[in-house]
Amino acid sequence: MSEDAIIENDKLFQPETGTVVKISPDGRATVRLSRTKACEFCGQCSVSAEDGMMELTADIPEGESISVNDKVRIDKKPKVQTRAILLLLVLPLIGLLLGAGIGYLAFSPKEPLIALTALLGLTLAFVISTILIRRNKWHQGAGLTLKKL
Repeated sequence: MSEDAIIENDKLFQPETGTVVKISPDGRATVRLSRTKACEFCGQCSVSAEDGMMELTADIPEGESISVNDKVRIDKKPKVQTRAILLLLVLPLIGLLLGAGIGYLAFSPKEPLIALTALLGLTLAFVISTILIRRNKWHQGAGLTLKKL
C-alpha cells in the first residue's frame, strides 16, 4: 500500500467539512465546524464550550468562488498534524529523559530526587510545547485550503 493510500485511509488526516462564516479581504475564510478527535488536545483554534463547534481560518485558492454560508471541505497537509504530534509527544519525552539525566548526575544515589527532576523536566517540556502550539507560530504556512462542496 502506498504512503498516499495510508494517509487517505487514516481518519487523522481526512478532510473536514464546515460552513464559511466570514471572508477577509486578504483571501482567507473563517470556517465553523465541529471539533474532531484528531484535534482534541491541540488548542490551536477557538472552541465554543456550549456547542462544541470551532472556527479556523484557511486560504481560499485562486479560482475558487467561495462566499459566506457555503459548505466547504478543509484540506490540510499531514505535515501540520505531524508537527503538532511531535510537539505534544516528542518534546515532553525529551524533557523527561533530560530531567532524569540531570537528576542522575546531580543526585546519583537518591532515586526519589532523580524521579522528581525527571517529572520536572517532563512538565517544563509539556508547558513549552503547549505554549508553542498556542502561539500559532508553528502553524504558519500550514497550507489549509478550502474547496467548495
